[in-house]
Amino acid sequence: MKEAFGGTFTIKLLMVFFVIYVTFLGVALNIAKSYRIKNGVINILEQNLYDGKKIDNSSDIGKKLNDYLVSIPYTVKSTEIEGKCKSSSNGKYVVSNGVCIIPGGNTIVEENGTLNNYYIVTIYMNAKFPFFDINMTFPISGETMTIYAN
Repeated sequence: MKEAFGGTFTIKLLMVFFVIYVTFLGVALNIAKSYRIKNGVINILEQNLYDGKKIDNSSDIGKKLNDYLVSIPYTVKSTEIEGKCKSSSNGKYVVSNGVCIIPGGNTIVEENGTLNNYYIVTIYMNAKFPFFDINMTFPISGETMTIYAN
């Protein structure tokens, strides 16, 4: 009887460690996906923002951002992060498909008339652990390089 109890206990212990390992792996993959999305949005902004263009859904940049974010399965809804984005900005922000874009710092006008600006991009990663009834949202943010507009 001792051998049966020992074997059952070992199997249960291995199952617990397997569940912990798979959960850790799933969270790590979600974090990697969130960083990839953030970097993709930053690349689109750096490549297409010049001459003081505005970011909205009707502009070129808005359409490119929308196409990029629709092509990636990203499940955080814009309504969930609207308040978080509004509280972290000074009233100027754009929320597009769950991505918060905030103009960074003060706009600097140099002697030759060029405008320097940068943007802060925040992606919200949703981590769900259904067995433990835990649902957490983590912000992942980054900044673009300084964008020069003439």
